Amino acid sequence: MKARTDESLIKRIKPEKQLSRDIKKDAIRSKGSEKRSGEGLKRKTFEKGDRLLRKPGSGKERDKLLLKKRGLEEHSKRRSAIGEKHLKSDYHRGPKIRSHARFEEGRKQIKQIHHHKHKDKHIHIYRDRHRRLCHRIVWPRYRYRVIYHWGPLYRVRYVYPYYHRKYVFVSIGGYWPSDYRYVRYYWYGWHPYEWYGYHPVPYEVQGDTYNYYTYNNYYSTEGTATADYGSMGELAPVDEHTFADVRERQAAQEPDAATLADSYFEKGVEAFEQGQYTRAADLFAKAMELAPEDIILPFAYIQALFAGENYKEAASVLRLALSSIDTEEEGIFYPRGLYPDDETLPAQIDVLKSKAELTDSDYDLHLLLGYQLLGISDLEPAEASLRLTGQDPLNTDTANILLDLLEQIKATEVEESSGEQDNEV
Repeated sequence: MKARTDESLIKRIKPEKQLSRDIKKDAIRSKGSEKRSGEGLKRKTFEKGDRLLRKPGSGKERDKLLLKKRGLEEHSKRRSAIGEKHLKSDYHRGPKIRSHARFEEGRKQIKQIHHHKHKDKHIHIYRDRHRRLCHRIVWPRYRYRVIYHWGPLYRVRYVYPYYHRKYVFVSIGGYWPSDYRYVRYYWYGWHPYEWYGYHPVPYEVQGDTYNYYTYNNYYSTEGTATADYGSMGELAPVDEHTFADVRERQAAQEPDAATLADSYFEKGVEAFEQGQYTRAADLFAKAMELAPEDIILPFAYIQALFAGENYKEAASVLRLALSSIDTEEEGIFYPRGLYPDDETLPAQIDVLKSKAELTDSDYDLHLLLGYQLLGISDLEPAEASLRLTGQDPLNTDTANILLDLLEQIKATEVEESSGEQDNEV
């Protein structure tokens, strides 16, 4: 006997709101069945709370894709159930394997957290006294002492590796203004006396009171850094009396805040590295206008003019720069590190040399050539060019200043070679 159902019975069993919901669902289903045969239409079905949006296509193709998806889901569920059973069983004693992707994600998170907490950090790379390559994370205030020896002379300077990017300048006479706290020279450092490379690795020397670092015996005759540490063990012991002959000591101070002149200089260095010499000269000129008291900036400007083959103006700026400083007290600077490699500068000097050899009466070319050769320690050709330039009244004083410095370098090299012969005996 069939059970009879009427509206009164349904109303007693279900509330009124629930009944209206059921009616709406039936209407939606009937509407969907009417549109089922349409080609290229989209149909929405709800399966266990998951929303599936069918793609356009024939009905049979859609049914095949749906069955395939259901089969893959069931297969995945069966595998996960078997895996859980396997992990819970008594015979499984091996360690749980951590997901590689999850491990990498964890590393990235740790790195981001560390970078966020310690945003301003850099790495100082050096060789310890056992010639092992070491590194340490440094902060803005960290510094280390570097000793340079040049014949009987010594020089001590402080390097802040947090700011340091590469070496640019050579102070040919060894002098550097100790009161300069411009951040541009903390970014782009300097070597006294000789060129030790763009990125030399400092070697640690243990002392009685302090530990020092040195770049000496860490360069080849061509001026490029090498990894030959064989003679480093012969360095003299370091104590508080070692630097009694130091002419000028640089005070250990952090740099001032970056200024617009620093920004122009930084952009000028970047432009020079890219071979944009005219733009680099303009940027260096702007930095000079903002910092007229800086005696080092003009030498960067001279080098940019020279690299752009603007030889006449470069010689004019060189005369002005040397006439406005006391070279015996303040030295002469050469921005050898502006170049990104060791091949470009000699090629540019050869171009200037070929033009200077065409005539002996163009004294500006010979003056500029003598300065360039002196900067790369090619002393004999530099002396010949400067003595020829001395015949010109306009260039006599400038040539004599450079010749005096050249004679000091030659005398120091003689003393150094004689000292090495005495040590061998």
